[in-house]
Amino acid sequence: MLAEDAVDVVADGSTLLVGGWGDCAAPHNLIAALARRGPKNLTLIITGSGPVEPLFEAGSVSHIITTFGSYAGRVGAASWFEKRFTEGSMTVELCSQGILAERIRAGGAGIPAFYVEERMVGRFRSTDESRVIDGKTCVLETALRADVSLIGASIADPLGNLSWVDGERNFNETMAYAADTVVVEVGELFDVGWLPAEQVMVPGLVVDRLVLTD
Repeated sequence: MLAEDAVDVVADGSTLLVGGWGDCAAPHNLIAALARRGPKNLTLIITGSGPVEPLFEAGSVSHIITTFGSYAGRVGAASWFEKRFTEGSMTVELCSQGILAERIRAGGAGIPAFYVEERMVGRFRSTDESRVIDGKTCVLETALRADVSLIGASIADPLGNLSWVDGERNFNETMAYAADTVVVEVGELFDVGWLPAEQVMVPGLVVDRLVLTD
């Protein structure tokens, strides 16, 4: 499947999970194809803003949920992320990397929310609800799910079984379970049966569309 066809499931107003850690196993071709389509008012759940710069440049994003690795006001040349944020066309919700990972994992596991110690979130929290558990003040954090996940994989077969090499696994695996539609950009495609069962990290059952990297 071509990248342009794979991303046609993304509509205006969609919420997207976009995988990768920086440029590591980010679905660059899917992101570029989506930017060319030019949907509007997207919400992105990401760990870093660099790979999705084409979507900021296209004016497609109205809100992002991300880690502290992405923020406006850094010293240096302004990115499209910073331009959109400072001009007021995009809002940003920050949380720590660990909390972001757990919110996505909970969304994939069907857990609507969970409590975490207040000291772990500080003032960056998704709700104002709190309670004392075992003598510790805990804050309620909501799970994250998306309409579409755009993720990268190292290896796949035509059935959509996925595997990763080293750090390329990052957030991609977790994001594969937390969306209604999962679109995968894969580096290498092998015949069914080539990938040993014990090396399948995400089963093809959850994958909807598969694109081979150019």
